[in-house]
Amino acid sequence: MELRRVLTSAIDDLRVGYCTSFLLHDVEVSRITRSPLLLRVRVGTVKSRVHRARLFLRGRLAGYMTGELGAAPDDSASSS
Repeated sequence: MELRRVLTSAIDDLRVGYCTSFLLHDVEVSRITRSPLLLRVRVGTVKSRVHRARLFLRGRLAGYMTGELGAAPDDSASSS
């Protein structure tokens, strides 16, 4: 339950475009060719957003797993 809370919090901290792209592609399992149509952006934009979102989430979860609950090393996908 705690890991789920950390993951949900990290997803909530993503920029809107990154969050939407990530959720559509990885959670809703939308095809990479369909996501751009829904988001009205280019395929490359969706790929980039999903990649950066994954890096951000990986960093945030790594911090949780090692006990360093801080920001991810690359905060470029965060909303701040």
